[in-house]
Amino acid sequence: MTTVTARFVALGLAVLLLSSLISVASPGSISQAAVPAPSVTSVISAAGPAVGGQRVTVLGTNLINPTSVSFGATTAAITSSTASTVTVTEPAGTAGAVVDVTVTTSGGTSGTSPADDYTFAATPAAYIANSGSTTVTPIALATNVAASTITTGTGPDDVAITPNGLTAYVVNSGAGTVTPVTLATRAVGSAITVGSSPDNIAITPNGATAYVVNQGSNTVTPIAIPANTAGAAIAVGTSPAGIAITPNGATAYVTNTGSGNVTPIAIPANTTSTAITVGTNPAGIAVTPNGATAYVVNYGSGNVTPSPSRPTPPAPPSLWAPTRPASPSPPTGPPPTWSTKAPTPSPPSPSRPTPPAPPSLWALCPATCGSTPTV
Repeated sequence: MTTVTARFVALGLAVLLLSSLISVASPGSISQAAVPAPSVTSVISAAGPAVGGQRVTVLGTNLINPTSVSFGATTAAITSSTASTVTVTEPAGTAGAVVDVTVTTSGGTSGTSPADDYTFAATPAAYIANSGSTTVTPIALATNVAASTITTGTGPDDVAITPNGLTAYVVNSGAGTVTPVTLATRAVGSAITVGSSPDNIAITPNGATAYVVNQGSNTVTPIAIPANTAGAAIAVGTSPAGIAITPNGATAYVTNTGSGNVTPIAIPANTTSTAITVGTNPAGIAVTPNGATAYVVNYGSGNVTPSPSRPTPPAPPSLWAPTRPASPSPPTGPPPTWSTKAPTPSPPSPSRPTPPAPPSLWALCPATCGSTPTV
C-alpha cells in the first residue's frame, strides 16, 4: 500500500511539473518588449495655407506605422512613414492659428514642444507701405480688397517678406528702423534700429538675413532672421538707394546714387569688393533669374547699365572641323532672269586703237650682234 501511494505521489509531482512547463511555454505567458513612444523634432514646412492641402514632413524618432498625425485637434491624411519621418497632407485650419503637430503610434502619442509648431498662414495679400503715414495696408489678392492698416513706424518706405511667408519687414525711413510683422496674425514686433534714412530692403533666398540700405549714412545693415538683431553696418558708396541679391544668395549688389557705381557685398561674410562704375545717379537694380547679369537703372543719364557680367568666351574650334574662312554672303536683290532666246549681239563699242608692240630687241640688233643681243 505504501509503495502504491508513493507511486501516485511521484506521478502527481510529474504531472504538476509538466503542467508548469506547459504553462511557461504558452505563448500567452511570454512578455513582449514595450514599444517606445514617438517624438517630433521638427516639421517641414512649418507653415502653410489655411485652406490645407500642402505636403508636410514630420521628423522625429519612433514614428514608424503611425495610427494618426494631428494638427492640433485635426487629423491629417498620412502618405508614408519611416522610423524617422512621416509625410502627411496638411488639413485645413484657422488662418493665423499656431498648432502642435503630434504623432500617435502603438507606443503612445508624442509630446508637444515649440519644435512641432505649425502655422496656418493668413490669406495671401500684398502689403503696401504708405510713406506719407505710419502704416502698411494689406490687400487681399483674391478680392483686391484693402484690410485694416498696420501701424509700423514713421515714413514706411519699403516692405520685404521672408521666403516662407511668415514675416514682413517694413523699412521706416523717418524713424531709422525696421519693423517685423507676423503675417498670420498681423502682430507688430519690436522695431529694429538700423542706419539713417533707410530706404530699401532685400532678404536672402534662404530667409536667414535681411539687408537694409541706409541712404543717409552710406551703409547697409544686415538683420539676422528670426532673431531680428542688427549686425555691424557695411560701408558702401555715397547715397545708396537700391539693392538686389543673386538667386544663389552669394552676393548683394547696392546702387550708390551719389557716386555713380554699384557695390558688391559677399554673403555671408558681409565684405565689399571693388565698386562697379555705371551711369549717372543709379537707383533701381534687378538680377536675372540665372544670376548672370544685374541691370541698373541710371535715372540721371536716362539709361540702363547691364552690370556686372562677364562676356561669354567663344567656343574653341572643333578638332574634327578646323576653322574655315566664312563663305561669302549671297548677293542681294532680285534673282537673275533666265531666257531661252539667243542673245542679241551688241554693236561694237568705240575703243582706242591698240598701240603697236614695242620692237623686239632682236629686231633692233644688226646682223653683226651675234647670237646674244646686247642690252
